[in-house]
Amino acid sequence: MPSLLASGMAMGTTKIAAGTRVAGPLYATGDVEVAGVIDGNLDGEATVTLLPGAQIGGLVRGRTVVIGCTLRGPVQATSSIRLLASADLRGDLDAPRVIIDDGALFEGQVRMPRGAARTLPDVAPATLPAIAPPATLAPQTLPQLVPPEHRRTEIPELPSLGRRRLQRRMS
Repeated sequence: MPSLLASGMAMGTTKIAAGTRVAGPLYATGDVEVAGVIDGNLDGEATVTLLPGAQIGGLVRGRTVVIGCTLRGPVQATSSIRLLASADLRGDLDAPRVIIDDGALFEGQVRMPRGAARTLPDVAPATLPAIAPPATLAPQTLPQLVPPEHRRTEIPELPSLGRRRLQRRMS
């Protein structure tokens, strides 16, 4: 099947409304918001938002993907994936940043590759500042963070019984 190409206008959003069915894959160059049904893959170059009630029959891919529907399949993003509280996802996530809101259901694996923006620059050892070792504090100078009623009391040690045989006394 040929794919449907949706070209988002400048600052516009392509919307697939509830009750709309796209037979085959969808490719969008701008933001896309789906509340309807797409029978194939959904491939977006910008933000892909799946509203409650949306149904996707394949892979979901975009720069930023926001999921608020029931979805069975993999999701890939070059920036981030967010599962809203209404999301129910059974599939793998692949993005440098993954956010799962409280209440979202998720079953699958998460892969978070290091992106170019997440790598730290190399620093020559000579440019690093000298760090002094931490001063050791005597136990009495440490602040008492635990209230007295919650502090543990020491259990006295029991005398060593060695190899003596214990006898039961009858009074």
